[in-house]
Amino acid sequence: MVTRHVVLGLVFAGIFLLVVGFGMRRPAEEPDLAQRIDLYRPGLLSRRGVDGEGSVSTALLSLTQRLIGMAGKAEQIAADLARAGWKLQPHEWTLIRGIACLTTSIGLYSLTGRILISVVLGVAGPWLAARIVLAGARNRRVTAFSDQLPDALSMIAGSLRAGFTVSQALERIADSESRPLGTEMLRAHAQTRIGVTIEDALDQVAARMECTDLTWVVMSIRIQREVGGNLADVIETTMDTMRERSRLRRHVRALSAEGRLSAYVLIALPILLTLALMVLKPDYMAPMYTTGTGLTMLLAGAVSMGIGWLWISRMIKIDL
Repeated sequence: MVTRHVVLGLVFAGIFLLVVGFGMRRPAEEPDLAQRIDLYRPGLLSRRGVDGEGSVSTALLSLTQRLIGMAGKAEQIAADLARAGWKLQPHEWTLIRGIACLTTSIGLYSLTGRILISVVLGVAGPWLAARIVLAGARNRRVTAFSDQLPDALSMIAGSLRAGFTVSQALERIADSESRPLGTEMLRAHAQTRIGVTIEDALDQVAARMECTDLTWVVMSIRIQREVGGNLADVIETTMDTMRERSRLRRHVRALSAEGRLSAYVLIALPILLTLALMVLKPDYMAPMYTTGTGLTMLLAGAVSMGIGWLWISRMIKIDL
């Protein structure tokens, strides 16, 4: 037990010295114009003001930012966070996941004494859980955006019939209290004020929110600008189609609720039962991660659960 505590202490000391040394080794680079403008988004100033220059948290964030920059994952993580509506930067989210993995690995090692199984489970578990949480938040926000879009198109069509322009109709939607639609339209309207065309701004919203319906609307606006026609009628036709698809999507989701709940229970039950036995009966569970046969059974069980989850998710997923 003493040796284990000594090893844990050395690990903590090594990580601390590595992070601080790497973070302080080079002076901070001068941010470019886009980064300096991004500092003035709501919420960022308060977060940056908490940590002083040269603090441990600053060194950790600097190290994480360099690592994800070298891996080329910053843009993808930033896109996922934007779709989820979270005000975190990619390196901040990555650092949170890294700390969760480190803490879980150390906790498992203190319980089992097996460094390999502790590292594998301690890294895979929190990392996968964080990915699932982010994907869930992203999917909920994207779905809410798609459900709110028909009402926004109805407002645009009414504004066009009343003599307003698309830009003025977009400003009305941006001032509404609906979220996340109002937030995204406010961002698009802000882009039009600095020279971006309405079509390009809405295209960026459609790409960010993964909304094919909005892409069709932007295409209609482009065609109307080139060849003319009644844009309000086109938007109303698109709006009716979107409402029918949304109704059908909710109907299918209600019909597949039982299958989704069964998948969640079947996947969560063995994992929670294993964790409970490891805490309550560690001697009983020790052969599962201390012998080759037990590790083989755990690996086979994990692979089987993965295949089952993939199978069930494909059965209950219907693209409309």
